Amino acid sequence: MIKVQLSGREYKIDDQMRLQVEQKLGNLDRYFDPSKPPVGLNVEIFQDPSGREGNRFRVRAVLAVSGPDLIAEATAAKPDKAIDLAAEKLRHQIQKYKDKGQTKSRRYRRLNPKAWFGRDARETTTDSDTNQDGSDK
Repeated sequence: MIKVQLSGREYKIDDQMRLQVEQKLGNLDRYFDPSKPPVGLNVEIFQDPSGREGNRFRVRAVLAVSGPDLIAEATAAKPDKAIDLAAEKLRHQIQKYKDKGQTKSRRYRRLNPKAWFGRDARETTTDSDTNQDGSDK
């Protein structure tokens, strides 16, 4: 479980809201490799008095990972809906973050045949595999 740091600006955080944030956003570490877990998660909830009537609450979630941090912002009429939207945005960003790492390893394997078989792919036959007349055994 990710260590969640929750703060509210012009909004009082109660125990129920803290529990909901930990349930929705605290389990995002399951998408990561256990050898490289995320460092932490900062969540800020604030009530925007100048926001439209449908967007009164704003949630900003910053997930600290190796490399650039993943940031998701969402606004909604209720704070729990904004948390859900921010969680979905973070999941999408995590998927992009993970895919970016996979393409690099695939690119390496594509450019280096030794990474596939542990030897050069052009060395498929040796001198002992062919007869003196040049035909295969």
